[in-house]
Amino acid sequence: MRKKRKPLRQLLYLATLLAVAVYASSCEKSTPNESRSYRLSRGGYSPDAGAVLLALHFHGGERAGTTVLVMYVEREQSMNVVYGPPQGKLFDFAWSPTRDTFAVTHGSGVALFRKDGPEENYQGTTVQCLIDVLYTHCAWSPSGEWLAVVCFDLEKASENRLGLYKVKDETFMITELSIDPRPLIWEDDTTLHAVKNGNILEVGMRAGNPRLIRSTPLDEGVSEFCGMFGNRPLVRKGRDVFLGDKVLIELDSGEGRRVIATKSLIFVSASATDFTVFNHHGHEVGKASPGKVVYLGSIGEDSRTVYGLAGSMLLRVHLDNTTLKVEDVSDLDGFH
Repeated sequence: MRKKRKPLRQLLYLATLLAVAVYASSCEKSTPNESRSYRLSRGGYSPDAGAVLLALHFHGGERAGTTVLVMYVEREQSMNVVYGPPQGKLFDFAWSPTRDTFAVTHGSGVALFRKDGPEENYQGTTVQCLIDVLYTHCAWSPSGEWLAVVCFDLEKASENRLGLYKVKDETFMITELSIDPRPLIWEDDTTLHAVKNGNILEVGMRAGNPRLIRSTPLDEGVSEFCGMFGNRPLVRKGRDVFLGDKVLIELDSGEGRRVIATKSLIFVSASATDFTVFNHHGHEVGKASPGKVVYLGSIGEDSRTVYGLAGSMLLRVHLDNTTLKVEDVSDLDGFH
């Protein structure tokens, strides 16, 4: 039987985590030997808090590692350091739909951060996880009842499996479902999609018992699974974006995350001069020429809004009727 983390180990780990967060908040700005980059997650925006979760990666220098920041969009100059680099790589982070909690997977475990009181402070706690497991991608169910996590078994070193954390019971389990180390996408509270060996897995969650409903083969050459609309997968093959068998658009490059789907819309940053939005039928409903490629990250306050990055610039993309607006929010390099 696999062992869970011991309470003492949990406390020591959390103490280290919070100490690093305090250190990160007092760091000075970049040095000549230090560079930085930024990352958004799919679940990185909280409408209630009006805030975006950002991962700030320091490359080289004394601050090498990753810090998670809460940036308040309506107050551009307000940013709160909530998590510093622990002894392991930060993999993913996502805001719960309940909006008062976000999750962080950092390789050796899962941490939950909840807002602590009226101030903009977040208290971190570790989830009771199994040892000898690497925790990578994570995704909340739409209601915030479940957190799905990709778990790599370090003992077997041969497969990733689906892990599920039930918020109400504060329990974590690793299922027998074998999946690829790719992002997980919830269709609704009872249906989760994952990828395994070129197949899309539909996992049913009725009555809290995960089970494989069906496995749908993907075409060869699919490099990214972006979502499901009915029985039609939204995927990227090289530079082409497909909805089912239909080619929606061609990207000018295959690098970076350029496609993101909300409940009803598909946002595609095809090039610096072509940002296009499609509905779930694959019909174009909005278009803009922002003058820069936008690397998409977070679904915003509604299904018509997403957030992305262009270099150090955080951008908000919003479809207002048929008018697509791509707006600068803040230059992140202005924060130190």
